[in-house]
Amino acid sequence: VHGDSTLGSLSVCCSQTRRARAAMAARLATAFDSETNATYVLSAPGSSSDGQYEGPVPWPREGYTRFCCFSDTHSKEADIVALPPGDVLLHAGDFTKTGTLEQIERFVQWVDQSPYHTAVVIAGNHELTLDNSLEDDFERGRFTRFHRARQDPLACRAALDACAKLRFLHDEETLLVGGHRVYGSPWQPEHRRWAFNLPRGDALAAIWERVPPLIDVLLTHTPPHGVRDCIDTGARVGCEALWTEVTERIRPQVHVFGHIHRCNGVSLRDGVYTTFINAAICDASNRPVQPCVVFDLQNKPSPSLTHESGATVE
Repeated sequence: VHGDSTLGSLSVCCSQTRRARAAMAARLATAFDSETNATYVLSAPGSSSDGQYEGPVPWPREGYTRFCCFSDTHSKEADIVALPPGDVLLHAGDFTKTGTLEQIERFVQWVDQSPYHTAVVIAGNHELTLDNSLEDDFERGRFTRFHRARQDPLACRAALDACAKLRFLHDEETLLVGGHRVYGSPWQPEHRRWAFNLPRGDALAAIWERVPPLIDVLLTHTPPHGVRDCIDTGARVGCEALWTEVTERIRPQVHVFGHIHRCNGVSLRDGVYTTFINAAICDASNRPVQPCVVFDLQNKPSPSLTHESGATVE
């Protein structure tokens, strides 16, 4: 591991000194609001309110954009009874069970009816129909164990594109009205016969090398290795190459992910500027009961209508 310094549902690594723990505690503060079932980031490097508030930060908040983070809702969005107020919904993948058109359409309807003016969404390993590398498997009917009826991947993608407020990212960046750059990618270390699987090592490293440096928010399905990625056996299953790129080159203000249900929460790491958020809503028993995570970023000067990366402007 990498000297985990975590606050939230996971305990701080017992090997840290009291002094190191106190330093990390001073840098990160969160508050839980039971009314909206949300964890609010009150203080963290480069984001939120710098400790100005002791409870959920008021909203609307002039000069800031509020992000509400979700992941791993697995077609149970109708059971999420409360949504915290905010500007942008971030979803880090696994918004369906198996990526059927019906499941995607239900998710799109939930997004469209949500209170957020923009939703930035990526796929996860359960969105089988959105992984173009599996197209041959669909043509040959190899996914009958997941789908009773043959699925049309083009129709599934079109359902996402039909929602005006939804921006679906696949290894690409979008630029929001507050000047915030968000990059999204669905890939993770391979696990069984699911979507967006790649071998650990060079294949995944090549994916993360495409991410531009110093973006504001990185949205991936997989966690980086050693950060809120611990499964029930105690093994850490996050991506090593992602950890290296995030900490050494990309250095986003916030990294939002999911995939590992039991690790919902917010973390900092020693010597790392980034705030890490596992936003998995479904718990280890696949119940959609875990809190959404909310953070604010201070707005930047109005962006121009063009961007060298080809990012879209709201």
